[in-house]
Amino acid sequence: MKNSNTTTYELHTNLGLKKSKDYYLNFGKVLYIGMGILMMFGAFGTSLFLSPKILKDNDFGYLGWYTMALFFLCQSIFSVISTSVVNYLDVRTSLVFSSLTYALHTVVYILPVYKA
Repeated sequence: MKNSNTTTYELHTNLGLKKSKDYYLNFGKVLYIGMGILMMFGAFGTSLFLSPKILKDNDFGYLGWYTMALFFLCQSIFSVISTSVVNYLDVRTSLVFSSLTYALHTVVYILPVYKA
């Protein structure tokens, strides 16, 4: 780049990219996936941080705290190897697999709530 004040439009023009109707072709798909991930993590976060209270009130003792500790421990350990796993499995497969595990973690709390 010749000038540090180069605008995005100039950069796209220099690369031969022109804005057309195809420029934002995948925006709807990105928005759809983003909203799905937002809802999934909203439910997951709520269930994760309410789990100690729910489990303690339903005579499961400190299982909720142990679950949180185990979750954050695994998250810390596997964050080191996550890039290798994503490269091995492919992005789509790893996203589906991780979404299923988060959904399973949220669904597991139905039994203690139903027991109450």
